[in-house]
Amino acid sequence: MLKKHHTLFLIYVFFLISLMTYQSFRGPFKPILCLRYPLFLVNDVIDTAISIIRKPFVLLFTIEGENVRLKSELNRLLLKEQQYDEAINQNKRLSALLLLKGETINYVSAARVIARQPNKWYHQMVLDSGTKAGIKKDMAVRTDKGLIGKIISTESNYSTVLLLTDVYSSVAVRLEDNRTEAVLSGTGSELCLLKYIPVSEDVKAGEPLVTSGTDNLFPAGIPVGRVLSVERVTSGMFHEIKVELFAQPTKVEEVIIVSREGT
Repeated sequence: MLKKHHTLFLIYVFFLISLMTYQSFRGPFKPILCLRYPLFLVNDVIDTAISIIRKPFVLLFTIEGENVRLKSELNRLLLKEQQYDEAINQNKRLSALLLLKGETINYVSAARVIARQPNKWYHQMVLDSGTKAGIKKDMAVRTDKGLIGKIISTESNYSTVLLLTDVYSSVAVRLEDNRTEAVLSGTGSELCLLKYIPVSEDVKAGEPLVTSGTDNLFPAGIPVGRVLSVERVTSGMFHEIKVELFAQPTKVEEVIIVSREGT
């Protein structure tokens, strides 16, 4: 028993000596500081856990922001491509009109369509050129594909066109292959009617029409359209013939104006 007490005493003395030695080198013992180390450790663990949890969300927001930027850039490029395609198409149309100008003896002026007035009965359009460009009433209006109408009124800087599709429009034409003359009239729709072709005449679908010039209004030889269908009427004197125009007025953007021969 005595030996046990001696042993405990020696251990106690050793502990005191060690503690005094530690304090002499490290300063006084501060229990509060010892408690802070576990707190720091817990705080580091929490910060690490938060960082790990936040990382996927930060990455997600970053990707979403990049997607928005890329979509914006894609839309910008698509718009630029559309503008480029539109410029190419316009250049093709203007080149065709320029070529037509060189081939047209009675060329007066080129013009751009700035307004349309189509409804069930009246089909008209407004051009951005008028009397200052030499345009006069009753002059023919056409594209590189064919005739679309005539000038019905003019002002200094604009003019109005009555389209072939208007119900009050008519033009003297000739079947290009058959050589039979007739009158083309508007119906208020995209198709026109070819009138006064006798049932004795053999007219085929697809046959082209040109202006005959016999109405003393439109120059001869301007392409107009093609025969779409022929209904052979048994009880009448004339065929019922529908015609599709070469130049659909609703799709026209630029035109040239042509005068009659000798004017």
